[in-house]
Amino acid sequence: MHYHGYLWQGSGEERQFRVSETYPEHPDFGLSPLPPQRVCWWLLKPASMVEGTWESPGEAVAWLAERYAAVFPRIRTDRPEWYAPRARQGFWLDSLEQGTDLVCAHWLQGGEGFTAAVVCCPNRWEELPCPVTGAPAPPAERM
Repeated sequence: MHYHGYLWQGSGEERQFRVSETYPEHPDFGLSPLPPQRVCWWLLKPASMVEGTWESPGEAVAWLAERYAAVFPRIRTDRPEWYAPRARQGFWLDSLEQGTDLVCAHWLQGGEGFTAAVVCCPNRWEELPCPVTGAPAPPAERM
């Protein structure tokens, strides 16, 4: 298993008006930078949208924590201590080690949206090919 990272930050208003692009059936899905409705659908996006690929879950968690920390002060809701990037890393690592995708999605001050995702490849939710190598997903234990 390996892990792909994806990042989106943009206008919340734009996301609302272009929500249909977040479904694979939409003709612009592959071109749209908007985060898909299901985390595993990131794997259907072109390889050019992959921000990073890691063999180690620890490396993937470090990438996610760095992206999350960069926007953490701008999150529009109260931020309890357990919400801090450092406090979440153990949970994130455990999740990836179990084959569970990660996503941090928040509304930021100023009306922006933020989504950072780490997607397991192969994925336990759907048999999707690797966006980087094109290799078909092997049969996996599905949820």
